[in-house]
Amino acid sequence: MTEEEKLIALKAMVGGSDSDEVLSTYLKLAGRKIINRAYPYDSSVTEVPA
Repeated sequence: MTEEEKLIALKAMVGGSDSDEVLSTYLKLAGRKIINRAYPYDSSVTEVPA
């Protein structure tokens, strides 16, 4: 998924009441949590795999 597709999906889930910047921040934070959980000892991974 592209970032734009993720943003559209998140807007649909939360009702679109927040700004794009806030929702993008939520997506980045969630991505970091996923990466830290999936690759706890590999700091070279910076993007959530497909």
